[in-house]
Amino acid sequence: MKPAPFDYVRPRRLDEALDHLADHGADARVLAGGQSLVPLLNLRTVRPKVLVDVNGVAELDYVRVTADAVEVGALTRQRRLELDPRVTARLPLLADALPLIGRIATRNRGTVGGSLAHADPAAELPSVAVACGAELSIASANGSRVVDAERFFVAAYRTVLDPGELVTGVRFPVPSSRTGQAWVEYGRRYADRPVAGVACALTLSAAPVVEGPVVEGPVAEGAVIEDAVIEDAVLVCAGVGDRPLRPPAVERLIGARPSAAAFSEVARAAAEWSTADGYRRRLVHGLALRALDRALRRAAGEAAARSVERPVEGSVERQDDRDVA
Repeated sequence: MKPAPFDYVRPRRLDEALDHLADHGADARVLAGGQSLVPLLNLRTVRPKVLVDVNGVAELDYVRVTADAVEVGALTRQRRLELDPRVTARLPLLADALPLIGRIATRNRGTVGGSLAHADPAAELPSVAVACGAELSIASANGSRVVDAERFFVAAYRTVLDPGELVTGVRFPVPSSRTGQAWVEYGRRYADRPVAGVACALTLSAAPVVEGPVVEGPVAEGAVIEDAVIEDAVLVCAGVGDRPLRPPAVERLIGARPSAAAFSEVARAAAEWSTADGYRRRLVHGLALRALDRALRRAAGEAAARSVERPVEGSVERQDDRDVA
């Protein structure tokens, strides 16, 4: 199929784009990377009267790295972010997730702001943004505001954006040196939309000493980390609800010492809390264990942890396609 008829405008400045959105309100849709919108247009699932193409608005395309944050313009391509060593070194969650978004051709066009505004509950970037504690900048002809990522997503493909508003950028706080982050997901085939995914961030109180492997199928019974307490813990699940979900059970880890038993209990509780079907619950359990372990090892230091990671039973973790670019 082909799209229903629409008017097309291509502003060159942000204020011009916002004026177009204000004039047409709910009848307008924003075109950035087009990786999600164009298929919906072709299927006539969405039928805007006006398409506002923001690809000419250069001020929305930037990556700014400071000591405490990485600020990304809404029009920044996912591939650009993936290949920026300043970003991947500071934000392991993004480094894990970005190579798994579709294929290189998708990431070459897909934008960070577009993926967040699309609000696919199974997509990588919405859950990563929530786990990072990211903040989204939103603008309209009437002014601007900043919204926490967790509040930004309302339901599947629905956000707090009002007609006439546009995501202009996102700010990812840089975690402390005692924080480990990880993203893991499962997809039926390479480059498919994930069936489920889990983002995790763990902050430790001190540099720990690890006795024995942390992971063995996937968490070794009796593994103990000395001289460390978990100061903060975040777990975000994708693909198991109508938006990125934070299982409350992860709060049990705050103030506790990392251990296989604690991780297993939280992963089991997270799976049971999910409203997904039994298959996805099993995935959440296995992925949560893997994400917790990987985040812990990164917080503790790879050399200290000395763990050997094993895959979730029956799964093959999706691989990066940079080697075939």
